[in-house]
Amino acid sequence: MNDRPEKEIKPIKPGEVSDKKSETVDERLIQAANNLIVKNWNGYSATFRLKELVEEFLRICHKKSTDANRAKVYKEHCLDIENTFRKAGWKVDYDQPGYNESYDAFFEFTKKK
Repeated sequence: MNDRPEKEIKPIKPGEVSDKKSETVDERLIQAANNLIVKNWNGYSATFRLKELVEEFLRICHKKSTDANRAKVYKEHCLDIENTFRKAGWKVDYDQPGYNESYDAFFEFTKKK
């Protein structure tokens, strides 16, 4: 009795995690980011707040924007879009407040030179 698959499964390598995570990004989240990039494009860059991305994602998903729905999006780490867009040719910066700072976290997308 051989229960082993034909191709042996191997542990993921540290350098492969980003690529694998990018493959699991929800298409509706990509659409939400695309919408916000277009909406906020100034000819050089687009900047938008993380909470705007969450709201647009929930709108596309046809989910009511509630504390529970927003919390689930954050908890499941489904907002990690930076590497997906970097692979598509964008320079992506994400900034969030550090200790003793208070401002909204935001993304900035610029054309790579």
